Amino acid sequence: MHSRSYLAALRGRDYISWVGLADERNPGLASELALQLGLAHVASAAGLLERVDAVIITSANVEHLPMAL
Repeated sequence: MHSRSYLAALRGRDYISWVGLADERNPGLASELALQLGLAHVASAAGLLERVDAVIITSANVEHLPMAL
């Protein structure tokens, strides 16, 4: 899962005040990963979007468009 490297890199930036993780397909894995990395877990993409200025989609490339819309 390459999202781990993205999340770790974001967490280490001093100009980023909050990093959260949402995965509606596998919320258990998202919750576990967030706990391991010391990040917030948000139950839904909609809930995440309420709190952020930017998003990185780390799904398979063919899934990016539907998630971005």
